[in-house]
Amino acid sequence: METHKIKINIVSGTAGTGSAEHAALIRDNLSNHYDVVTDSRDTSDIVHYYTIDPASFADIIKKGVKHSGGSVCTVLLTPKTAERRNDLPAPLKWILTRYMMHFYKSVDVLTVNNPLFITELLHGGIPREKIHYIPIPVITELFHEFTPHEKLTLRDKFGIGGGEFVVVGAGQLTPQCALPDFVETARLCPNMSFVCAGDYSASGDIFPDADITEIKKVVDSAPTNVKFIGAVSRDSIHEIWGIADVCFLPDHDERFPYAAVSAMCERVPLLLRDLPFYSDVLFDCYRGESSLDGFVQQLTRMKNDPVYYTHGVDLAAEGSKFYKKDKIVKMWDELYFDIF
Repeated sequence: METHKIKINIVSGTAGTGSAEHAALIRDNLSNHYDVVTDSRDTSDIVHYYTIDPASFADIIKKGVKHSGGSVCTVLLTPKTAERRNDLPAPLKWILTRYMMHFYKSVDVLTVNNPLFITELLHGGIPREKIHYIPIPVITELFHEFTPHEKLTLRDKFGIGGGEFVVVGAGQLTPQCALPDFVETARLCPNMSFVCAGDYSASGDIFPDADITEIKKVVDSAPTNVKFIGAVSRDSIHEIWGIADVCFLPDHDERFPYAAVSAMCERVPLLLRDLPFYSDVLFDCYRGESSLDGFVQQLTRMKNDPVYYTHGVDLAAEGSKFYKKDKIVKMWDELYFDIF
């Protein structure tokens, strides 16, 4: 007799890539347990929302999307998201915040891929037991340990010398990214090469033009040992870590550090600003500093002390285990099973 599969309806709205990747993750790895459909109007066992649009909220209130097990929502927007939108008037920000929290309270389970969201949700009155942290899996198939020849080829592609000690940073060029500190650290380490991967793509949607102008001034005045290579897609980010000796992210803002996680998958040591948030997502698998002097001292030691550098490689490899696909698939399996 064929075992009943739990039917999951993933309601995507405008979430696009994120919901599609999640649907593929469950279909490809848990097809024996779950039957995954998207944006269906038929009865399902579990409805998983990747959107908080009014149509989805109406379905929750009216039970228009039928489900016999429970409802899940992956939180992609928080009150802080609304606060950062400079294009929204204050009354509209207030309405949006109230609306999203009402939506989140109406579903059975919330998942977040950024632990920072947990605190915001708690402040909004969401019970802690309702919130589950399940990170985005790193596509480990993209990553492999590059041979010395492959590294030389990649460095040549990006115009980097083969024997240089290369420090790489990645992310959008925004006021939060601490680009001035990245550039000033490079100025203080003239015997190293610094590579910055990122652009201004979405910055103007959130930050004033004056702030972006200041960032551009930093780029224009950077020393010659800093190379800006523009945006790198998620599918090719492994190449960036293939040229790197160190991943250096001095960001002031606490965000989920996908760049750092992907660097760990290539066994690249991490040097980050010492923010409390990182201990929740990177554990003790990175080195943290809070000043230019600290950044320079760490990079100098990693360049000159092979034992210390190798320990950083080992830390990165250990931290990457938490983000392996198999581990995260298991977390989703357990969550769905408990809801049903």
